[in-house]
Amino acid sequence: RLVTVDLDHETSDVDLRPLGGKLSRLSGRLTGCAGAATVTLSSDTGRRQTKAGCGGFYSFTALPPADYELLAELPDGPVPLAAFQELFLDRDREGVNLNLFPLPEVAFEFQGGEKTPLLARRKDLAGEGETSRITADRVRLLPGHWDVTTLPPSDHYLQAITCQFLRQRPSRAGLSPDWFQIPVTGFSRVLVRVVFASRPAGLSGRVLAAGEPVVGAPVWLFPVDPNLRRQVRGLQTLRTDTRGGFRFEGLAPGRYLALASFDSIEMTEDALLSARAADLRLDHGQTIARDLDLYRLP
Repeated sequence: RLVTVDLDHETSDVDLRPLGGKLSRLSGRLTGCAGAATVTLSSDTGRRQTKAGCGGFYSFTALPPADYELLAELPDGPVPLAAFQELFLDRDREGVNLNLFPLPEVAFEFQGGEKTPLLARRKDLAGEGETSRITADRVRLLPGHWDVTTLPPSDHYLQAITCQFLRQRPSRAGLSPDWFQIPVTGFSRVLVRVVFASRPAGLSGRVLAAGEPVVGAPVWLFPVDPNLRRQVRGLQTLRTDTRGGFRFEGLAPGRYLALASFDSIEMTEDALLSARAADLRLDHGQTIARDLDLYRLP
């Protein structure tokens, strides 16, 4: 059902009446393991789990038509094992067997700057998992789709995080706006390249109201391009100092919208342009000086 929602207003009486339809069953056998493995079925409605022994069967029932991800994992033992599969289910599926293998090895290669710790989280159709910190050159990760980012070294910016297997289909859950996605599926070894570049851009200035500096004003810097947003780890924000000044550093070159306001503004390109945000293009090694007038909602 299509619903119109207005800012700061509650939309009520949105009643939903489910249509009748057939629910499906999914089952299969686990192989390649010794012991009981945990099988997780994820979709956009959440996760369901069951356990099955090696050579035994897993089963999920009452499943509506949707995209699903299957993950079987056996973390105990000399070598952790796992299996991963994506599928669309619109009827009963029997014999979706999962053969467990050792977890894929992921190697990280840094270019253009010194090595930095990485932040990584596994993402499935039900959402993001816990964020972990990676400092080793090689780790074993559960198969599936992973979000990865890092804070670049001083005087550098993050140019890209790329995977050796670029043609692999992205997650059906979609891309995370502030992270780079790495597919860890179907391969025994994955190479991830983290690329830094020197000469980052910057932005400085003051926030003014009626020509006077404003202390403690929130300043928002919105990267317009989606890939630029991943390079700088999302929306940037800070507050002005005791002289009404602000300074953003370590920015990737590209187009940004800058706005200073105490009011709640929707952080989208159209909303920021309507609020008369400064439209800026920053180049390599360039620090722009630009004062901002404090914006107040009409």
